[in-house]
Formats: sequence, C-alpha cells, structure tokens
Amino acid sequence: MKEEPAAQLMLHYQYELGNMPDAGPKMLALFWAASLALSEGGIDTSKGLLNIPEEPGFRAFDVFYYLLTSASTPAEREFLGLKHASNYTLLAKSGTYDPPSYLPTADDAAAADDFRASLKEIGIKGAAHRNLISILAGLLKLGDTLTFHLDEEALEDVCEDVGGLLGLEPEVLIQQCTTSDRETLIGGLYEALVDWVILKANEAIASEMQRIRDGEDSSDGGPGARTPNTEEDNGDTVCITVLEIPDATLGKAAAMRGVFDDTQGINSEMKEDGVEVVAAGSSVLREMQNAVSEVGPDLGIMTGPAGRDREHELERREVVLEKVGREGEDDGFLKKILFPVEGQGVNLGREGRLDLPAVLGSSRVWYHLALHPTDESPSGLAALPSTTSAWSAGTVSRQLRSWRLPEWANRRNKNLDFTADFDLDEFCQRYAPLGCKDGRDGIESWILERGWSNGEVVVGTERIWMRESAWWEAEGMLDLKPTDQLDFSGLGVMGGSGMDTGYSAGQNQSGFFPPPMDDLTPHGSRDQILQNRQSSATMSRNALGPARSLAPSRNLASGDYGLGYKGDNRKDHVYYNNETGELVDGLDPENAEPKTIETATTSTSRRAWVAVVWMLTFWIPSFLLRFVGRMKRPDVRMAWREKLVLVFAIIFVNALVIFWIIEFGKLLCPNSDKAWNEKELSEHQTSNDWWVGIHGKVYDMSKFWKTDHSDVTGLTTTTSTMSSFGGLVLDDYFMPPLYLACEGLVSDYKIALTPNTTQAYPNGVHTSGNTSSYTTSKLYDNNWYGGTFLPKIKDYYHGDLVVKKSKLKSEGQNDNHYWFILKGKIYDLTNYFHTLTIMNNLASYSFIDATVVDMIQSNAGEDITSNWNTNFATANVSQQALLSNTINCFDNVFRAGIPDFRDSVKCKINSWILLAFTIMLCAVILVKFFAALQFGSKRRPSPQDKFVICQVPAYTEGEDSLRKALDSLTALEYDNKRKLICVICDGMIVGGGNDRPTPKIVLDILGVDPKIDPPALPFKSVGESSEQLNYGKVYSGLYEYEGNVVPYLVVVKVGKESEQSKSKPGNRGKRDSQILLMSFLNRVHHRSPMSPLELEMFHQINNIIGVDPELYEYLLMIDADTSVKPDSLNRLVAACANNAKIAGICGETSLENEERSWWTMMQVYEYFISHHLAKAFESLFGSVTCLPGW
Repeated sequence: MKEEPAAQLMLHYQYELGNMPDAGPKMLALFWAASLALSEGGIDTSKGLLNIPEEPGFRAFDVFYYLLTSASTPAEREFLGLKHASNYTLLAKSGTYDPPSYLPTADDAAAADDFRASLKEIGIKGAAHRNLISILAGLLKLGDTLTFHLDEEALEDVCEDVGGLLGLEPEVLIQQCTTSDRETLIGGLYEALVDWVILKANEAIASEMQRIRDGEDSSDGGPGARTPNTEEDNGDTVCITVLEIPDATLGKAAAMRGVFDDTQGINSEMKEDGVEVVAAGSSVLREMQNAVSEVGPDLGIMTGPAGRDREHELERREVVLEKVGREGEDDGFLKKILFPVEGQGVNLGREGRLDLPAVLGSSRVWYHLALHPTDESPSGLAALPSTTSAWSAGTVSRQLRSWRLPEWANRRNKNLDFTADFDLDEFCQRYAPLGCKDGRDGIESWILERGWSNGEVVVGTERIWMRESAWWEAEGMLDLKPTDQLDFSGLGVMGGSGMDTGYSAGQNQSGFFPPPMDDLTPHGSRDQILQNRQSSATMSRNALGPARSLAPSRNLASGDYGLGYKGDNRKDHVYYNNETGELVDGLDPENAEPKTIETATTSTSRRAWVAVVWMLTFWIPSFLLRFVGRMKRPDVRMAWREKLVLVFAIIFVNALVIFWIIEFGKLLCPNSDKAWNEKELSEHQTSNDWWVGIHGKVYDMSKFWKTDHSDVTGLTTTTSTMSSFGGLVLDDYFMPPLYLACEGLVSDYKIALTPNTTQAYPNGVHTSGNTSSYTTSKLYDNNWYGGTFLPKIKDYYHGDLVVKKSKLKSEGQNDNHYWFILKGKIYDLTNYFHTLTIMNNLASYSFIDATVVDMIQSNAGEDITSNWNTNFATANVSQQALLSNTINCFDNVFRAGIPDFRDSVKCKINSWILLAFTIMLCAVILVKFFAALQFGSKRRPSPQDKFVICQVPAYTEGEDSLRKALDSLTALEYDNKRKLICVICDGMIVGGGNDRPTPKIVLDILGVDPKIDPPALPFKSVGESSEQLNYGKVYSGLYEYEGNVVPYLVVVKVGKESEQSKSKPGNRGKRDSQILLMSFLNRVHHRSPMSPLELEMFHQINNIIGVDPELYEYLLMIDADTSVKPDSLNRLVAACANNAKIAGICGETSLENEERSWWTMMQVYEYFISHHLAKAFESLFGSVTCLPGW
C-alpha cells in the first residue's frame, strides 16, 4: 500500500548486520478497509535512538537523517537551525552518518524525497508537515541535553531552542525535568509522533477504500466497479492480519507459543472441541518457556520481574509526558499528539494499538520465517562475486534447530495443520451441493464417501476441522460446479462412479497415506493381512517409494514410526500404569499374565541370598511397598529389597572403614586424646584456650583465668598478670603444707620445701596455712589447699601430663633431675634434695626414709617399682607403714605426671598400618605418574580414510543427552561419507523425566517421518530360553548438523508379541546391543547366513545408504549421554592404523559439567587419574585391563 512507507520509514534504523526495524511489531489488517497499527509493546527507542552502540555501522531511525539531507528547503533549515549529523549527540555516538556502501541503492537524499511524498499522500502537508519536522528537530536537539557534563549556560540555550520548536517554555525542560526525564520525554514523544503518523495513514487508507467501495476508484488507480458492503457479504470474506516481528527473540517466543502451547489460541479451541492434540515434548516445552520468559511483557505476561519493570517504566513515562504535555500551548501540536482523545489524558500505547497476544490467540496463524543464509557480515557478502556462494549449511541448520522447525513441522503435519473449521450446520450448508447430508451422521458418512481419513477431516464436538488437502479438494469442486446445473442426489464425487483423483480412495483408505494398522490391544490379532484397493494414480505414487525388504516381517503396532502409541499423546496409551507398574485391562496386577510359565530350580546360593534379604528387611511389610511404594508385582518388591540390602552392605563396609580410621585406634589406645606433654601444653595459652599443669594433671582454665579470684587486699588478678601463666607447669606455685600433705612424716608446720628454680612471678605463689604472709586471706587457712583449692580445680580437670621415658632417663642420669617412675606414676624429688642441700641435711628436713632416698638417687630417671616392692616385702610392719606414708606424700607433693603411653606398640600399630597403606598408595601413584611421563603429547595426525561405524546404545536417556551425542558424532572432523552413525535402542522404554519412549525421541531428533512403519524382523538376542528371540525395526537416512550430513542407521528392539504388555518390551541390555552389531559385522566379514533383521540392516546400508558393509573396518562405541571432541575419531583411527597390534583403544573421559557441584569437581580428578595414570601405566605393558564403554 502506498500509505505504508510513511510509517515504515519512521520505524527503521541501521544495525551492523543491515537495516533492522524496531523491536515492537506492527500490524497491517485488511477487512474491507485496511489499517496500520503498532503493537502495545511500542517502539524500542532505546536501541533505535537514545542508546545507539558507540561502534561504526549503527545509525538511529532513518527519519532523522532524512531531516538533515539536502532535500530540506533552505527555509526549513533556517527555521529549524539544522546542522550536520555529527553535531548531535544522539547521532554522533557511532560516527556513522551515511547508508552502508554495500547497499548501492541506499541513498538518504532519494529516500527523503520519497518520505516527503509519502507524507503528502496521507495528508501531512503544510502546517501539519511543519509541525512534524519541528517535533523531530526538537527531539534531535533535546538529545544534546542528555550528557551530564553539559554546563548550565549551554543547557539553557538548547532548551530555549527546543522549547520554541515544541511549543514549550524553556523553564519546563530546565527546572521541571531532570536528565532522566528528558530522556524519557524524547522516547515517549517520538512514539506518540509515530502513532499520529499511523493515524493519518489510516485515515487516508479509509478514504481510499471508501472510494473503491463506491466504484469511484480501484486499487490499481483506474476506474473501478462498486464493491459490496458488509450487509451484502455472502460469507466468503476473510480478515487478514499481517504481523511483522523483526525481533527474532519475540518472534521465536510468539511462534513457539502458538505452535506448541496447548493452552493458547486455536490449539486450546481444538482441545475443547474434542480434537486430539498431541502434547509437545518436554525439551521443546522447556525451550518454549525459556523463549517466552525473555519477552514476557511483549506477550502480555506482566507477573514476573520483567513485567513489573515494564509497568514501572510505562508509569514513569506517562507521568513525564503528562507533566510536559500540560505545559504545552493549548492549541499546539504537542498537546494534540500527547492527548489525542480529549479528556483521557496521556494514553500512549493503548489507543489504536494492536494487542499481540489477543490477535495471536484469536486467529489462525501462518508463519513466514526469514532465515539468514550465512554468518558473513553484509560488507563481506558485498565483496563476494555471487551471493549464492555465501550459503552456509551450518548457519541455516543452527537456525532451524533454534526455532525447532523439525518438531514444528512434524507437529503441524500430524495434528494441527487445519486450514479451515466450520460449525456443523455451516459445514452442511456449504457442502450440501457436493452431497453432504444434515446432522453429524450425515457429515461422517459423506466424509467416508469422500475417502478422507487419517485425520484429513476431523469431526469435533461442535465443529468440523479440515486439512489443506481435503479443504482444497472440496472448495475446488464447489468452484467447478455451476450452481444452476447441480444435481447432487445419489452422486459420489462429481456424480457417476466417482472421479479417480489423487484424493480418491476406498472407504477406509487414503490416497496419501497407507491404511491404518490394527490397534495394538492385549487380546487383538496382529497378523491380519490388510488388502488395499487403490487407484492407478495411488499405485503409481506407491511404486515410486523405496524398495521393500523381502525379509519375513510382523507388524506389531501402529502409532508413530510403527512403534505403538506409547508417548504419542502422553496419555499413556499402553497396557500398564507407567507410574505404578500396574497392568490394566483386566490383567492380573500381581503376576502380569505370563504367556509361558517356565519353572527353574532355585540354586542354593540364591536361597541363601534370599534368606539374608528377608532377614534384613522383614521389618518392611509387603503391603506397605505395594500401596505406599506402588510396587504391585512381587518381583519388583523383591528387587527393591535386594537393592536395599546392597545399600546396607555398602553402608556397613563404609562404616567399617570409617570406624577403623577414626575409632579403632582409640579402642586400642584409650585416653590417648587425654594426655599432653609439656611442649603440647605450652601451645594452649590463648584467650579461649588457656591450660595449665599442676602436679601431673592438666587443667583447662579458659573460663576461669579472666576472673578476679584474689581476696588479698591491694592485689588483684587481671588478664595481663594471668596471661603469663598460660601453658606452664605450676607445681612450684601450688605447694601444699608438708605437715598436712606428708602426714606421719612431717609434724612441724614451719617445714617447707625450697624450689630448685626461681619463680618468675612471685606474686603467683600460693603459700597456704600458718606460713602464708596474707593473714587476712583465705590462704591463711591451714585447710585451704585440701578444702578449697583441690575441690575447685577438680572441675577444670582435662587429662594427664605425660613425659617420654627417654627424656625421663636422660635428665635423670645426666642433669641431676631426681625423678623416677613408681607404680605407673612419675614423681619429682628434685626440690626435696635441693632443700636438704640448702639446710645442710638438717634432720627435720630429712623426713623421707634413707633407703628410699638411696633407691631414688641410684635410679634417677628409671622405674623403681620392682625395687620398691622388694623393699616393701622385706620391711617390718612399722617400716611398711612408713613406706605407705611416703607413697601418700609422693602423691600429694611430688607427683609430676605419668609416662607417655602414646609411644607404645598398641597405640602406634593402627597408625603404622594406615601409614603403610598410604605409602603403598602414594608409591603406586608415583610409579604410575613417572611411567605415564613416557607418553608425551602426540602431534595431530593426518586425516584418515577408513570407514567407521559410530555406535550409540540408547536406553533411557533424555533428548538433550541424545542430541548432544548425535551432534558431536556428526561434527567429528572426519570424512562424512566414511562414517555411519548406528543407534541401537534397547527396548520400548520411557526413561525418567521423558514423556516418550527413547526410540521415538531418537527418531524425532533424526527427523524421521512419523508415518514410516518398517516391518518388525526377528533376530537372536542374548538371553535364556525364549528370551533369545527378539524383534527389531530398522530405520535409515541422513542426519545434518551445522553443514555436516552423515548417514545413520537406527535399530529399535521392539520385542516379541508376548512382551508387548510388559514394561520393557525388547529390552536385553547394552551387551546385547553391542553383540548385535558385532555379530552383524562378523557375518558380513565371513559371509555367513544372517537373521532377517541383519539382512534388513545389510539392505539399508548397502542399498539405501550406498556403502558396502564390508568396507567398515572400525567401530567407535560411545554412550548415549557422551559427547566426543571433533578430533577424537581421527586420532583413534590413526593410532590403530599405525599399530596393527591394537585390537581396542579408548580416549580420555572427562566431565562436561565439571563445575556443577563439589562432587563433579572431585570426579574430574577421578577421570584424570584413571586415564593419565592407570591407563597410561597399563599401556607400558602393551595392554589395558578395561576400555571405558565396553
């Protein structure tokens, strides 16, 4: 339409990849009268005007450059005061003022002429045109005030100039608006100006359409005929809304929501009408939700943080525009565009806007996507001799994957691609000329007569839904049949015996698709032969299909890919409950209805194991597992019990190891953690860890030492005075009165010992009794030591003070240190002998028996227990009493601790064992490490040309894991024609977190047509008895990823007929999957007889893919949750090609999510050590014990 460019030119700006429109979509709606509208999302003025990237190649909205071109008249330029674009802050950020040179037709001067002409076409001329360009010029100049370093005088000059252009007083912009307000004003005012231009365009369009309706004009400019008005409409009119969404993020979210969200739009209407709508896969829905969350506000979702931010931004914009608009001239243009509806205030973004979610939700939407063919920049494309040479399959493939177009196409093709829908009465009335009868029965009968099946026409609860093919056929018939010659009674298609068209088929057939298979039921037959009566046209199309295999086959199921209905609609169309495992349809939930019962004798070891299992799990009743754990089958419950016993065993072994490391040593050596020597004691002298030693015992005084416990007048205990005693042995500071401590030996209270060493802190000496100099203190009490001190200090007891026997002996024999061991205790009589020396051996101070003194002096530093016992045994009664008093005196006065028992064998043996194991492990690691150094880094090998099969066994993996594995194999830096991806799906199993069986997920990823239903062929599996018979289906094709196209072969193990009611039909294990492929290759190599499945595999590889299976020399095996590096295959093949002795080789295994958690970080070392140490060490001997993945 010629009115549209005026609005479009105000919505485009230059991006570094070319000319890009704004992020807000605009609409062109045609219904008798056309109109234009912006969406409620508005215009992204930040990206297109206010915050242009400060990089070359970016420009603001084109209209501002048109304003500055030479197309402006001299009078306009003088009135507006226009300068070069480099003088304006908004346009000077990127330094790009001209269109890109790679667009030879881009010319601002010519475009400016077209823009002015378009404005005149829609009636913007004269005063309206002057107002428009004044606003544009004012906004351009107002942008110069957005810099924070602008001085006040310059601000006043700019605001005065802008005020004249906008019809505002300069004080409004200076005093009432902050810098942020002025930025908001620019964006809001520009968007309001665009709304006004669109309004004028719509008025011009309405006027033109009125002339066309009246016959005064036609769309091509010539005289026209009168067009019927709405009242004369015969029902064949349609309203078309064209949405242009240049923002790829918003476009993707809107498209994916419309296609995959069953709660929105026409999908919701179909579900409400009873049409079966297949739910999308979980990964697709997750990606859709992520896409929608990025642009929630543009889709009317205002609940999240982004929505709240958008609402806050709009409210702030409305406040600023309201404040400025009220200050404008009463009849000025500014007030006219800000308040288009009198009395409603600022309604920018609401009046005349398009409600995007409402339009998408109430329309039948068709999507037109524009994919970019390359990642090249526009300038790079312009330099190419031909733009077709810039095609990049990888780029296109990446965009197809990003938009989920394979899943999109499959979903629309399967269920949602309905061109039209009608009410029941409307359908009957419209197609009555073709023989359609009234009522639902009449409609269904007519549909069967027409041969429309396979969902081509779906009869819902209240509406009829028609696909493109059926609708086009019916409408074509209506167009071809003259209404005045119709005779529909008793006729089929166009009367007579019917017309043999491409759409013709029997009553239960379709010309496009094969007849539907019998539904898979627990009691139904799967061996019925269906006969097709087809027309010559239909048969000719079938004749062009792929060559059919001659191997015997059995069709077991319908549904997607011929693999049954499980997961097709996420309604669990299977014959067991997927959550509880309970079989339905009248089958026995306990025993599952076995087809064949085999009796096997239980071995003795099995019976013993079962007995252990029940002995350990008897306390868990079976009914609890059945109803709470939802384990209906007894074998499932037994398996759970066995797993629980295994968990118990693992916990027990781990607990045993932990007990050995932590507690076993304490049992062998009790109280080892309650003994400290003098050096260890000295380490405890901090504020919260303050210990002392007194007479062979260790006390933790952390809670006491800070308190003032002195009752001596003028002498207080402070932390500064007490801190000096921390970690010391204070025997000399707490000496008991000898006449009390050595009762029976000393009777004079004046006798006291003189310490051998000088006390560093005399104020700390606690002399008690009559000899104390503090007569007013409690120390003066004769019973202070025994009655006050000992009970108080007992509360802080922590352990014993120990002395090594080597130190005891050394100092006793060499340093005149008179200490010794007696009955497991250490006594120190150094102070006693020192006092005797000072007192010249005064008799009153010689209170210890002479025989004991001689024994101590001659055995200093040694254990005198045996000598003591001998002496005690030969003594008389009075002497024994004296020796007993002596022992009592030793305990009270001279005790220094106990021998250090921690050095004994029983205390060291556990540490020695642990140390020995540690040394052995470290030695092994070191040996492996130095051995692994023999393998240095290898140079990059040359490209190899061997044929390789890349096998991926799939079991219960999810779509993300499978896609990563397949994509990594496809992207291998290896000749695509010489590698084959072989996926073997181990049974029809729905994995945890999946909504479809794994084989269907694999085939979805590979892009296989869901209508393909290959035969189920028998083969021999790994198993016992009847388990050796299995059935499988073979699929083949080409898989593309980032420009790499690789052939693939998929084998799906579907199981026997008797397995179809079980939870895992066809499952035989990963080992069976590997043997299946290796057995096939073995038979190919030796040209041995093959099973039907192997024959089909040979047929697919040899005839469909086009490679002789004998050419494949190597087999790469990876798990379905593993991805490989691009150069891995070439390196492995090169190593095998260079060394004929290699029968198997493995690469390095690493974690893809190594930073996800602490556990994965630790696994990094496990894998690194396993490969670089263990495997490298084993390789020195020419072999390895295990290849990962085998």
